[in-house]
Amino acid sequence: MHVHNRHKNHKDGSARRNALRHAGSPRVCCCAYADIWSTRSGSTAPSLDGVLCLLRNCTGRQLRGPADDHCGPRQDTSGRRGNRHYGRYRPPGFTFAGVFNPAVSYGVGEVVVSSGSSYTSLVSHNLGNRPPSPGFWTLLAAAGSTGATGRPGNTGNTGATGNTGEVGNAGPTGELGITGPTGVAADALITEQVLSTTDAIYVPTVGTREFIVECVAGGGGGGGIAATYDGSAASGGGGGAGGYFRDVIGGNLQSSYNISIGAGGAGGAAASDDAGDGRQGAATVFVDSASGVTYTAAGGSGGPHGSAITFMTNGGQGGGALQSGGSTASVVLLQGNPGGFGFALAIRSEGAGGNGGGSFFGGGAGSVINSAGQDGMDGGGGAGAGGYDVDEGSAGGQGGDGLCIFTEYA
Repeated sequence: MHVHNRHKNHKDGSARRNALRHAGSPRVCCCAYADIWSTRSGSTAPSLDGVLCLLRNCTGRQLRGPADDHCGPRQDTSGRRGNRHYGRYRPPGFTFAGVFNPAVSYGVGEVVVSSGSSYTSLVSHNLGNRPPSPGFWTLLAAAGSTGATGRPGNTGNTGATGNTGEVGNAGPTGELGITGPTGVAADALITEQVLSTTDAIYVPTVGTREFIVECVAGGGGGGGIAATYDGSAASGGGGGAGGYFRDVIGGNLQSSYNISIGAGGAGGAAASDDAGDGRQGAATVFVDSASGVTYTAAGGSGGPHGSAITFMTNGGQGGGALQSGGSTASVVLLQGNPGGFGFALAIRSEGAGGNGGGSFFGGGAGSVINSAGQDGMDGGGGAGAGGYDVDEGSAGGQGGDGLCIFTEYA
């Protein structure tokens, strides 16, 4: 039974071989170095059937005998029964050779990757032929299409700060711009405003960036003298000057500032009592509402009256100055000068009233012997009266009115 099956298998194999030779299928042969060629239609290109036959059955050595040129399995000639095998033809399979390298010579069955697809060499000594060169390579697996975009990953941790880069080269000089209009020089003087007792508001000139304010109060009046006896002399004291303040006002200026400028004190009457004393000058006040600061200069005191029994009469005190509601480094506060002493010199038949005290702007009245007191100016004190053998007496001089000067800068 075993022999019968063997004979039957041999008979079936012969029939299949004959069918392949006459059924119109390409005739495939295996030869040395595994060169396989199709003979259909005179083509010289390797056929896929031949390659597969090679990879299954050939070792690179030529088959023995014309009966074996179909590359089918050979009949057992080793005497072992019931065993079909390939004899000395060991199937090599595919050999993966990595990414295609044009400098490498590839053999049959070696597989390379090029542009995402895999190819197997159809010939030996395959050198310098980049896949998919026809006749040298056949496609095994084409590159797949691009997959769908995956969802974004989580944000990574912030990296460390990199080193500071080198300073770049200086860029080209830009074009010269258009010349702008000529501006007002910094701290350029605009004008100077002088205000007197008749003014109650200071309005800065348009364009003023800052200004200096300096003010004095009214001066005190000079002392008067009463009538003198025969052969006697008398003298009144000079009035004191008004106080002075100065400061620089800048920043956001107000449109106007309130101000009160003090008048000078009246001179003493021709009397031997308090009516003969000079009157105190009025204060000057300037208010900077924006900074909440108030500046005040006090008026000068009046000079005392003189009498025939008094050899020397004191002068009035000068007025002081203060700043309230705040403090600035630029402020200046000065007291006015006191009035001068009056002298009565009966032996010389002279009565000289005291000079009026001078203010920061001057203005103290000078004394005239045996005369009524002279009026002061610009916050200065009025002079005291003096006389010898005066039947009706003499009045002291009027104290000078205060004033304010505003020097404006752009």
